[in-house]
Amino acid sequence: MTVQQSNFLKNNWINFSTLIVVLGFVVTQSKWQQKVDSHIDNYELHKVDEILHVPLRENISVFVPRTELSKEINNLKASVKSMDSKLDILLKKQR
Repeated sequence: MTVQQSNFLKNNWINFSTLIVVLGFVVTQSKWQQKVDSHIDNYELHKVDEILHVPLRENISVFVPRTELSKEINNLKASVKSMDSKLDILLKKQR
């Protein structure tokens, strides 16, 4: 093996363009990783925000129970029926 052949790997192990490409990849990867970490931190803050995500027990106490809504709906139906019957009576009198 000649001296030129033995020094080939030392002299040509990595050329300048390959070095630039690898460094560019590392920089791009680190920017991407920083963005992902930032999104994860924002998600963690969002997850513990109780204004947006009310716990179930508090949520139940805030909303009106279904039974009260059913009573109100039934009262409205009764009112509409009585108004309808009164209108029918008035219309019959006008004829």
